[in-house]
Order: sequence, then structure tokens, then C-alpha cells
Amino acid sequence: MNIYQDVNFKKRIKKYSAYHILTVNAIEWSDGKTPRLKVSGGYISANKKLVKIYTKKIMQLI
Repeated sequence: MNIYQDVNFKKRIKKYSAYHILTVNAIEWSDGKTPRLKVSGGYISANKKLVKIYTKKIMQLI
């Protein structure tokens, strides 16, 4: 999973391995109206094939 500096994915700033858990702060849209997830440090794709929601499972672990 890549983290990009801007909502249009012009510059990659960091790469995480699979299964890394990130906290989503907001949803923003690119110039092409594609949804992006705002995380600490940048933006990630909102593609359902790449991102899974673990809120329920995490809350059970806490």
C-alpha cells in the first residue's frame, strides 16, 4: 500500500506492506472525482480490492 502526498497521487511518499493498519481521518476526492482516504501523513486509495475495514474486529480486541 502506498501513501501519496496529494489527493491526485502525484508523488508517493511511503510504502507499507500488506496488512498494515492505518486510521482514516477523512474521505476526499481527486480532480477526477475518485475517492481517496486521508490518513496520517497523506492519502491512500479507497479501492475496495486494496482496502478493508477492520473497525468491528479491532473494537473486539480492545
